[in-house]
Amino acid sequence: MWFEDEKFEKVVEYLMTVHLFRATSSPNCATYRLRHLTHKHHDANDLLSIIAKDFIENDFYVDEGLISLDSTEDAVSIIKNTIDLCKSRQAP
Repeated sequence: MWFEDEKFEKVVEYLMTVHLFRATSSPNCATYRLRHLTHKHHDANDLLSIIAKDFIENDFYVDEGLISLDSTEDAVSIIKNTIDLCKSRQAP
């Protein structure tokens, strides 16, 4: 509900069509979406896709990937593979 103009006389009803940033449910929505994406779009025959899926499912807190790796190259590789997995989804 919001006022139609600065006179504050008429109230207008608005409907949100997207998820609000910083809403109480935002962390849950981010986690669900990432996990849903991995289940739906990873390639079970591709080792790099499996590694990215495992990273998202086990090393994410809300939308932050938290992991320690042995080398910078390993870190760059897992990030690139995760980005590729996220890009592979088809728009609804």
